[in-house]
Amino acid sequence: MNDFYDIFLGAILVALLTLTFTLLPIWLDPKKRLTRGSLAKIAIAMIFIFLITLVWAYTQYSEPLLPRGIDNESKNIKVALNNEGVALYMQGNYTGAIKFYDRAIEIDPGYVRAWSNKGDALKALHRDSEAEKAFANARGEI
Repeated sequence: MNDFYDIFLGAILVALLTLTFTLLPIWLDPKKRLTRGSLAKIAIAMIFIFLITLVWAYTQYSEPLLPRGIDNESKNIKVALNNEGVALYMQGNYTGAIKFYDRAIEIDPGYVRAWSNKGDALKALHRDSEAEKAFANARGEI
């Protein structure tokens, strides 16, 4: 997950900004002093804010939950099969591409990208009625 590093750094930045705004009145007023108790409260608040920010950011950028029956392994397999089909399609091997799209659709019958790609390959083979069915599946009409 490449975005997690950015999320982690953002959470640290929020915690540091919170610390700065918390300590700013103490630094500006020489009569105020930090005690162990106040430092402990600030540290706990920083940790709490850091964790809340990290959890919030992670939920904003993480992948949505997979449909029932699809786990990460089968998701990766269906994406790999679809990508192999795309590679064959780009080489002009439309029949071979359709075989890979069909295998991806077997894993997840609701895989819109594979249905759409299959429709494109069928259209390239001038199998228009089958292509229209594939596009209808991609739109969720069937």
